[in-house]
Amino acid sequence: MKKLILMAIAALAILAQAATVQATGFKKNTSGWRTPSYWAGKLSAENGNLMLTATEYKNSGKFWARAMGGRLRARHELPGRHYRITVLVKGSGDFYPGFLVYYKTPAGKVKYDYTKPEKPFQLTGKFTRCSFLLKLDTTVATAITPYVQLDGKNSTAAIRNIRIDQDEPANVTMTDVSGMTVIRRGDKAPAKQFKFTTADATVQTIQFPADAVEKAVIQPEISNEQGIVTVPVKGDVTGLYKVVAAANGAAVTSCVLAMDPAKYDELDAIAKKVKADKPLAILYLGDSLNDFDRTYNSVDQLGYFLNKYNPGKFKIYNYSVAGDYITRINDRFAGTRKDGRFKGIFDRNYDMVIISLGNNDNRAVSNTNYEQPLVAVKDVRPDYEKAIATIRAKNSDIPVWILSSSWSDYDAQVKKSLARTSKGQLGIRFGIAKHLDNYNNEVKNLAATGKNIRYIDICTPMKAAFDSKNYADGVHLSLQGHALFAKLLLQAFAESK
Repeated sequence: MKKLILMAIAALAILAQAATVQATGFKKNTSGWRTPSYWAGKLSAENGNLMLTATEYKNSGKFWARAMGGRLRARHELPGRHYRITVLVKGSGDFYPGFLVYYKTPAGKVKYDYTKPEKPFQLTGKFTRCSFLLKLDTTVATAITPYVQLDGKNSTAAIRNIRIDQDEPANVTMTDVSGMTVIRRGDKAPAKQFKFTTADATVQTIQFPADAVEKAVIQPEISNEQGIVTVPVKGDVTGLYKVVAAANGAAVTSCVLAMDPAKYDELDAIAKKVKADKPLAILYLGDSLNDFDRTYNSVDQLGYFLNKYNPGKFKIYNYSVAGDYITRINDRFAGTRKDGRFKGIFDRNYDMVIISLGNNDNRAVSNTNYEQPLVAVKDVRPDYEKAIATIRAKNSDIPVWILSSSWSDYDAQVKKSLARTSKGQLGIRFGIAKHLDNYNNEVKNLAATGKNIRYIDICTPMKAAFDSKNYADGVHLSLQGHALFAKLLLQAFAESK
């Protein structure tokens, strides 16, 4: 594994900006943090804190405790990025915040390294912020998992909260000039171009097949006098391929997708029908279907094909957020959600808006026998009208496209929910047909009677083209599913007058 460049500090860097990836408090329970049985230590939630107590490890005479949080997988782009864990903690003993870094060896085997500060933080009876910065400048990690460690006999730690941020240098940006590229499988991929804030600067480039990160090629490039970095794509691209440009934590990923020629030609034929007389700035509001897999998801593929015969005419601003539903969209507009995902959303004007929700709105759980969707049918239309009013207060009479809910692999949902309820856990199901029908009827009727609102039915064609391979987990889209979703959106643009 390439050497990790690590740094531990006690406070946030002054000249860095951070985007919060996880923020966990412990008012009710351990909130997803756990101590596996093969580690030492005891874990509990008390008085609003995560309590960590050191225990002896297998009669070794060594006392320690360790707990891990949720793993950050590939949907959080990792190569070239800097990630920070910050812990508000008090107690006694030696304390380490850190990350487990997972990677693949050249033989394709998954391994991991523990990364933490070289020296521990000495805990006291006063809450202190302890922070650790992980730099993945030359490591193609497949995942990272935050963890905390406590060393010393009779040591205890009371942790008030833990936050994971992606750190980037202030006033420094790396931009993907090329955008996503889609090619026919067998064609040569064009070079990727990036723009860095600084001219004549060293930029680290990392490129690899998405399904074979162990084949990564890492090499420095120099930005030209305009800050442009040109990166030739190495070798033949047969599937999804990623190219990363990074410098000091400012990083961006650009993808090349080699598509089956018949599928490519199908989308290409639709793209030829799309006409744009002027540039269009599009606000896209969605959920995890369009938040996951950024740089190559359905919205990225849509952007490529929209611009293929209308170069530079379409700019999509994707503000999709995993877990969102129409009521939460209104909460974000009102500023009651503090994760920053809608920061700057109205700093520009838009020419149209696409709202793609429904999965979470129609989510149902076992303690209501799956009879009640998260957003009650009676609230769907009023919540949409409220959201549209907020958007149009900023962008008068803007055209609004409302997508139906998508279709899910319902059999997979049933199996998962039964597995959970058999363990005494809450069962969760997406894609219950009657809930989808009720929701879709509400937004369809809104479009029929509202001003300058268009309803796009993606549920019916997704159901007709059902294939379990369209889904990564029964709900979220696979690469194949993203291509289908992008095609349906592209058709809507081709049919526009």
